[in-house]
Amino acid sequence: MKETAGQKIQRLERERDDAATQRAGVFKTIIEQRRIIRKLEGRIAELLKGLNSIEEMTADPDTARFARWVLTGGGGGER
Repeated sequence: MKETAGQKIQRLERERDDAATQRAGVFKTIIEQRRIIRKLEGRIAELLKGLNSIEEMTADPDTARFARWVLTGGGGGER
């Protein structure tokens, strides 16, 4: 069965719309990933500020070392 001109136009429009929808989904994913990265960068900056203030407040090198160890993950709670 041969495709009519009207059917071809409808098919091409549908394909165009489907492609645009797929691209929009990709861009939404990229935008969401950028938001997550910005949030993580902010949290990392806060942790580094806390780490620096703890290290500056203590004169004991072991306490400073322990503070750094805790704030960087601490190996799953074991020392």
